[in-house]
Order: sequence, then structure tokens, then C-alpha cells
Amino acid sequence: MTNQQPEESRLRKHPRERFAASERVLDLHATRDKLVHEDHPSIDGRRQMTVHKKGPVTQVFFAFEKGGFMPEHAADGYVSIHILAGEFTITTPDEAHELSANQILLLDPCVAHRVDAREAGQMLLTVCLEDL
Repeated sequence: MTNQQPEESRLRKHPRERFAASERVLDLHATRDKLVHEDHPSIDGRRQMTVHKKGPVTQVFFAFEKGGFMPEHAADGYVSIHILAGEFTITTPDEAHELSANQILLLDPCVAHRVDAREAGQMLLTVCLEDL
């Protein structure tokens, strides 16, 4: 992927800098606050930030507005969608899962899914690209 931005136009530090430490504490409330105050519009009623990416594991924090969505897509790895706040419908080919805070949906690789926020909320998405 060659979609690289010039350093001066980046919204955040380069991932090499953000994920360099061998230990980090993630403050998800601070991440939410930072995201919702960034000086750019949301996309489809959501904002997102990769909070961890090392080896086969990626974690992305999402802040959704009411009615926000993520179009149907699939990941090449195992997916964990942890609802932190709000109410969401996550639709797969087999079911429409109605999820709220403190629930986690686990998906096998390549399961297509769409995310719809029934109210404003946040979720933490984890993708593992290999069987650990």
C-alpha cells in the first residue's frame, strides 16, 4: 500500500513512533476524547484510530455517532469486536447481532460483516492474522 501522507499533513504520529515501545497503557477514554475533537469530519458517522499494530495483531478504536456505520467488509484474520459503550447491530451473512456495552462478537477469518450504531458508542476491534 503506497497511500502515504507527507509528515506535515498527518493527523497523528507515524505508526513506527506510536507503536515503538515494548509496553504501553491504552487509555480508551482519552483516545475517544482525542478522536471526537480532531479537526476533520467523521466518515460515515464514525472515527477510528489504530491503537496497536505489531506482528499479526492490530487493534482499532472506533467512536460512532448515532446512525454511524461501517459498510460490509471482511478481514483475513480472526476478529474480535468488543462493544465498550452504545448499542450496535453487526450483521453477518448468518445473523444480525444486537450488541451493547461489555459484549464481544468473535468472527472467523473472512466472515463479512457490517456495523451500524443504533446510538452513539465506541468499540475496540482486534484482528489477528494468524492462528496463534
